[in-house]
Amino acid sequence: MNASDSKRALMISPEEIQKRVSEMGQEISGKFAGKDPIFIGVLNGSFMFMADLLRAISIDCEMDFIKVRSYVGFILV
Repeated sequence: MNASDSKRALMISPEEIQKRVSEMGQEISGKFAGKDPIFIGVLNGSFMFMADLLRAISIDCEMDFIKVRSYVGFILV
């Protein structure tokens, strides 16, 4: 294995990720039962994760997305 191969090595398997997303869905469902939570994802990177997470949640909830952008040279005061 060379240096460029190590950058591409799989750190967490898709099965491990799906298992944890399912666990998170169960935890969220228990903690927010009866509360109708709203989940907000930051586009574009969260879209697939949010879809998987909401499929794992068994309570009523809402989902929305925001898109943010940074500006070069912009200083927040």
